[in-house]
Amino acid sequence: MFKKNPLIWILLAAILVAGSALIFQSFPFSVNEQTFGTQDILNNSSATQANSNKLTSSQPSEKLTYDEALKIYASGKLIQFGEDCSANPNYASYKKGTKIMLDNRSSKNRTIYLDRVAYNMKAFEFKIITLSTTAQLPHEIMVDCGAGRNNARILLQQ
Repeated sequence: MFKKNPLIWILLAAILVAGSALIFQSFPFSVNEQTFGTQDILNNSSATQANSNKLTSSQPSEKLTYDEALKIYASGKLIQFGEDCSANPNYASYKKGTKIMLDNRSSKNRTIYLDRVAYNMKAFEFKIITLSTTAQLPHEIMVDCGAGRNNARILLQQ
């Protein structure tokens, strides 16, 4: 049946493409991101940007060293990921528009996911992101690290 009718294959491919597009557009989470790498910390140079289809980046308004970022974000606006991808804290609650610091304390490169939006982080790199969503609030953001799932949760509120 499939060998004789190529129209079925074309129809099947179109359905798969349309389904994939709907799935990827249904993730309502978005952020503004600022990336700070190890070289930026050591050289006290300007921050680099990372772009993704789901993310919008903004120019950092200031140069931050790791110590300066800790002073700003350590009081409850910091999520650190250890050598085994464990998140500390593993649960946090923030208001929409809050800037937080994602901090890879591992000697390995990691991919951190917030609602399936990927952040590729080099060893000892940190990123400052602004939490936002188009979903109805409150919204729970699932945080995954590497191959792990649900390493942390963020409750996003108005």
